[in-house]
Amino acid sequence: MISKKNRISKHGFPEDQIRGFRVFSHSFTAVFYQSTEEHRVAVVVSKKMAKTAVLRNLLRRRSYDAISPCLKGSSTTVVVVFPKKELPSTNFIDLKTEFYNAFRQVKLL
Repeated sequence: MISKKNRISKHGFPEDQIRGFRVFSHSFTAVFYQSTEEHRVAVVVSKKMAKTAVLRNLLRRRSYDAISPCLKGSSTTVVVVFPKKELPSTNFIDLKTEFYNAFRQVKLL
């Protein structure tokens, strides 16, 4: 799990939606922003995708756990992850591989 200081709060959310580099995957869409601070991550799960709070929190926790190994070797960046409907049926190992490939595509690993 990612520590609370490395998560993006509601007030610290990036407002420059256009300037980020987008990576599309089977299970999620990630937007990478360059930052001067240490790395920060946010996972946004909408009510349209997961109706119950239990499922939204489960998807959020799975995504944070899968992305945490990729952040250890990365530089200062801000990542916002938007899961897709395929995420609940995705195996955790495949999800970690998709995050690893996304970080490699942006050249952060």
